[in-house]
Amino acid sequence: MAGRSTRMIILMILFINSTGIAAERDGIDKTNSDRLIDPPPASLDFCQMTEACYFPTYNINSLASGNRIVSYYDPGLECSAPAYPFEIATLWITFNDACNPCVLWPFDVDLVVYDPTQPGDPCQGPGTEIYRESYSCDEQTYSYPNVGPLTLSTPLCVDDPFFVGIEYTGQPFGLYPPIMIGDVSRCPTDECHHWGGYGNNWWEWSDYWGSIMGAPAFWVDGETNSINCAPNQNVPTLSQWGMLIMTLLLLTCGAIGVIINRRAFRTDGGRS
Repeated sequence: MAGRSTRMIILMILFINSTGIAAERDGIDKTNSDRLIDPPPASLDFCQMTEACYFPTYNINSLASGNRIVSYYDPGLECSAPAYPFEIATLWITFNDACNPCVLWPFDVDLVVYDPTQPGDPCQGPGTEIYRESYSCDEQTYSYPNVGPLTLSTPLCVDDPFFVGIEYTGQPFGLYPPIMIGDVSRCPTDECHHWGGYGNNWWEWSDYWGSIMGAPAFWVDGETNSINCAPNQNVPTLSQWGMLIMTLLLLTCGAIGVIINRRAFRTDGGRS
């Protein structure tokens, strides 16, 4: 009986420790599927950026609440000029349900956006968080090969490159549908463009998952030189409009009075 209790305690300790860290490399599975990802729709008014493989090779599973996965994007290099100010509009994403029903649908994620720690240098990793919004992901919309949108409810404008991605929230360890990634040999990625995070820590992609791992299945839509990013104009209120009109009327009446007086003065030769 004592031996059985000891084993139970050890298993509980191992489980608790496992939920407090990001997934290890043994949390990566082959997809074993030849289904092509349905690409998200593109608009001529938007710039769409991605390094995703349309034939994803691996699943990242065993993720815990608090795990973050983000990618770096530079509209100045990937979009038409002038790129900035750039409005981030939508993050498109797909999740694998290959082990269904061992995962739970729907589930919650936060869309997160970060400034780089060092402006223009992705190799220093994500820095200050500048945006966060919560979403519920359902199976019909976000299950591979479908690609579902996480659309920002308010305009987010940036003047420099940025990191954007997701953070898993609110569900028990290991019950999230896994995010999908490609094989770097089939879909090469730019150095330092993809990062994993947990707590206060970040890890560059190859250190996090291994050098063979490609980019996560993210697509980012945004609008270059967006009108939504124009500086706010100080539009007068109704009372301010009233004061402005009254002032204009007084000035107009004063000018008319001056003209009438001058004409009267010329008519009577300046006599009083």
